[in-house]
Amino acid sequence: MTNNVDDTIDFDVIGKAIWQLSLRDEGVLLGIDELSDACEGERVWVRGLIKRSYMRLLYSQGRTKRISIAACTQNVQEVPRAAISNSDTLGIFRQDRKELPYYAATRFLDAIELEAVANLGDHEFLFLKRGQETCVSKF
Repeated sequence: MTNNVDDTIDFDVIGKAIWQLSLRDEGVLLGIDELSDACEGERVWVRGLIKRSYMRLLYSQGRTKRISIAACTQNVQEVPRAAISNSDTLGIFRQDRKELPYYAATRFLDAIELEAVANLGDHEFLFLKRGQETCVSKF
């Protein structure tokens, strides 16, 4: 994002549009390149009351409306916890050392997963799928 006001995206407006598309009973895929921008670097979603935020609604109830979200972030600490806890699949690439203590303190990863992330090489990532065993993958 730039400092130009015309380049600013209100993700709550986008979230509302995605929710309205889902009411047609068709599957919808929302791709977000930097999730921390979608929540403006906050641990809560943009503007207004948290309970009425469309981005929060997409993550908490979107699955029942056939909404899928594919999001990436380099700033895990700036992403609302609900975005991660409501995700079925996560890929964690090599991190700088500041993220590892965060993962440990928040119990986001267990000891085995922390060790795997700490030792990831180039082009490797930890693949986490809810209800399945984790694995290190390489592309």
